Amino acid sequence: MSAIITPAINNPSDWFLRKVRPQSTQCRVFCFPYAGGGGAIYRGWHAALPASAEVLALQLPGRGARYNVAPIASLAQLSTLLADLVAPLMDRPCLFFGHSNGALIGYALAVELAKRGMPLPRHLVLSAKRPPHIPRSEILHDLPTPQLIEKLRNLNGTPPEILANPELLEIVLPTLRADLSLSDTYRHEPVPPLPCRATLLGGTRDADVPLDALRQWDRYFRDTPALHVFEDGHFFIHSARDDVLRTLHPLVQDCIAAG
Repeated sequence: MSAIITPAINNPSDWFLRKVRPQSTQCRVFCFPYAGGGGAIYRGWHAALPASAEVLALQLPGRGARYNVAPIASLAQLSTLLADLVAPLMDRPCLFFGHSNGALIGYALAVELAKRGMPLPRHLVLSAKRPPHIPRSEILHDLPTPQLIEKLRNLNGTPPEILANPELLEIVLPTLRADLSLSDTYRHEPVPPLPCRATLLGGTRDADVPLDALRQWDRYFRDTPALHVFEDGHFFIHSARDDVLRTLHPLVQDCIAAG
C-alpha cells in the first residue's frame, strides 16, 4: 500500500463521493460511514433529500477507488485532516450524519472545528453509537481473526459471503481493523458542550448500543438532543432506510431555510 497523502484542501473529490450542485446548493449533508463501510453506503440519499441539498459521503482511504492508500487508524489524525478539508465547504449551512463509527467521526470533526473557531454544522445526527465515556467492554481492532469474525457475524452488518471467504477477508480486515481502531483508541478530552443541534438515532434491538447509553450523548451538547427510535437492530440505517431519511428530511429543510 502507498503512504497516506494529505489531500489538496480545495479538492475534496478524493475524500467525498458527491453529487455537485454548485448553482443550487443551499445545504451540505456530510455522511460518515460505519466501520468497514465506504461512501457507497449512502448511494441514493441525494435523490431522497431536497434537491437543494448536496450530499457528500466520506470515502476513507483503503476502500473503493482509494483501496491502495493505507487506512487511517487514529481519529485525532483523521479529524485534523477532515477539518482542513471541509473548511472551504462550510460556507453554507451543513448537517453531519454518522452511523456507528461514523457518528464518532462526525462528532470528533465538530469538536475539531469548534477548537479552531470555525463554523459548526447546524445539525449533528449521531446514529447507533455509544458516547465516548461509555466504551465497549472489549477492544475489537486487535482481536484474533476468528473472534473478530464472530463479532461481525453477530452485528449482522457484514455480508456472510465475505466472512466465509478467506481471500476477501485478507483484503477487508486490515481496513476494518483500522476503522475499529478509530473508536477503540479515541480518548475524549473534556471540551465545552457543542452549541449545534443534535439528534440521536437508535434501534430497540441494537445490543451493541442500548438506548440508555445512547441518551447519554446529552452531556456533549448545550441543548438536549432529540431522540428517534427504530424497531430494529444495529444496522437500521439499511433495514429502515426510508424511515431514517424521513427523519432527516425536516432537519435538511431547516438547514436550507437557514441559508
